[in-house]
Amino acid sequence: MATIRSISHHLGMSEFEEATVRGKAMPDNLHLSISRDVDKDRSLISLLSGGRFAQCQSIIIYCTRRQQTDHVACLIRTHLQETAPPQTETETETETPQTTKTKKKAVKGPVFLWTAESYHAGLTPSARRRIQKAFMSGSLRVVVATVAFGMGLDKSDVRGIIHYTLPKSFESYVQEIGRAGRDGEPAFCHVFLDREGRDMNELKRHIYSNTVDRSAVKKLLREVFLPCRCREAHQKQQEGTNCPGSQITGRLCLGHERAIPVAAMVQKMDMKEEGIDTLLCYLELHEKRWLETLRPVYATCTLTCYGGAAQLQAVARKCPPVAVAIATEKRCGTSHAKCSRLEFAVVELSDRVGWSSGLVKKELKQLEWSTTELGLPRKSGVLIEFTDLAFHVRSPGDLTDTERDEVTNFLVDRLETQEATELRHLQLLYDTFYRVSHTDVWMCMDEVDEDRSSRLKRNIFTYFDKHSTVTSDVTTESSETGGEMGQLPPVLFKVTGSLSGVRADIGAFISLYGSEHRLSGRAIARVFHGIPSPCFPAEVWGRVRRFWRSYLDVDFNVLRKLATQEVLRYK
Repeated sequence: MATIRSISHHLGMSEFEEATVRGKAMPDNLHLSISRDVDKDRSLISLLSGGRFAQCQSIIIYCTRRQQTDHVACLIRTHLQETAPPQTETETETETPQTTKTKKKAVKGPVFLWTAESYHAGLTPSARRRIQKAFMSGSLRVVVATVAFGMGLDKSDVRGIIHYTLPKSFESYVQEIGRAGRDGEPAFCHVFLDREGRDMNELKRHIYSNTVDRSAVKKLLREVFLPCRCREAHQKQQEGTNCPGSQITGRLCLGHERAIPVAAMVQKMDMKEEGIDTLLCYLELHEKRWLETLRPVYATCTLTCYGGAAQLQAVARKCPPVAVAIATEKRCGTSHAKCSRLEFAVVELSDRVGWSSGLVKKELKQLEWSTTELGLPRKSGVLIEFTDLAFHVRSPGDLTDTERDEVTNFLVDRLETQEATELRHLQLLYDTFYRVSHTDVWMCMDEVDEDRSSRLKRNIFTYFDKHSTVTSDVTTESSETGGEMGQLPPVLFKVTGSLSGVRADIGAFISLYGSEHRLSGRAIARVFHGIPSPCFPAEVWGRVRRFWRSYLDVDFNVLRKLATQEVLRYK
């Protein structure tokens, strides 16, 4: 979790850290409740029909998966199709001893129809706009959504927030319930907690999707820190000045431009583009500043001459970058004497001859135009195209083996620490919720237990105030209250017992797909947990029902170790 201290440090505002203004983590008008029900669907219908949510006009229900949003929206429409007309109660008035008069009195409170729609990133833009517009206007009462809904939402009279599944963090929970009661009126928030912690298994998938193995990190570093000859050049320069015995210490390379094609690197590392970008930022923010990240560039230049090979040779005579590109390929055995097309890595070429890639690109683009005798511009018959979007960095090329190991260990440790921290915070979230939860939803269906609501708010405030854990606070409260709030459930995975079935399925997976794909222990564990990646997208592998999400109840790291053992055995 990013702390105020680290943010202030990177922004260069450390001296203003004590002057940071922080607001309340939880508004007073939000009433919080949690239950751990056996049948969540039935409990959800009961909660919506109860005294708290029945009179709420605008309600948001959050789910982890898209399929859940469709299921819950359909459930509400089916079981709460239409609210009955306003209930009435009879009141008898006596006018005379002989006659009486009966009149009907309406129950207080408006009655709303139970209209519900699902909202997630898989819908078309027009469908998402239609649902959001209907919800904002009040014609749609319930939106069942993933976290894709609510960003930038400005609706002040949202009266209810329900988490059908466990939120992924304290930060997400506070952000999502903060969309209710912005007008200052009372609003109700409820969380359905899975008794056996199955929701945690689902959320851990997202945590494990952001990490990579040491081998993948090494692949990235090999592309970033390409060896250079700066040290050799400096040595020769010293020998030329009659100083052959001087000792060279420290880094001599001032950095070289590197362009790493995004698509190729994503496939090579089996990691999303934003994840690779994050790793590069870690290296830049390191105290030794291992590299400098630059704006993304197009790494490949394709030059086409409609005038044929003669025009290409003429262009080479007046444009040094083209001449260098032709000479480089000629040295590799490729001749362009009869070619009218040339393709080369423009950033790599620029760095080789000590030019700025921006200036080289500018000069290349100018080849598309020429000047007539009258001084007017015209097309020259040369087409310049830049392709292959790439990460763009400036990095040294004279790192020693020790320094390379240091960089590798730094990134691996950073990723492992981040993973462990997120897992710990997720467990803390579950434990905190469990201690203040009700056994069944009927206990808080009509009224909120304000004592538990206040306890939950205090724990959340402590979490944000200390930027660490709230274990001590929760333990103190639970020891005082005792009973059900003093007990935590054993959230277990199938890490013991017979794992022969798991090994057998891993072996079957390797036999079926090992020859077509680069398999690793982490890749197989991701498939078995249903974690998509660039090389194993959910759109394709989700159809392989024998393996996809087949072992979600087995700990990910146990799966990874078993799969790694089987991969090595099959090799």
